[in-house]
Amino acid sequence: MGTKTTNSAALPEREPPQPQQQQGRPLRYLSPRIVQAIEDALSTVGPFGQVRLVMSRGKLRYIETTQSHDLGPPE
Repeated sequence: MGTKTTNSAALPEREPPQPQQQQGRPLRYLSPRIVQAIEDALSTVGPFGQVRLVMSRGKLRYIETTQSHDLGPPE
């Protein structure tokens, strides 16, 4: 059995997404700031964690991280 903790971080309000070019196709939702926030979240979750991107009204609004801790085999 493992334990589980969940955190949710609101992204700051910003202008509607402007398309950015990435290898020939525009990016609608990701900016360098958001990519860095996702990278930071991925680095904190550990080997059993999850990172969820939450959309609201067509915008990326939250990054949720879940950490799970393996307690090992029962004794």
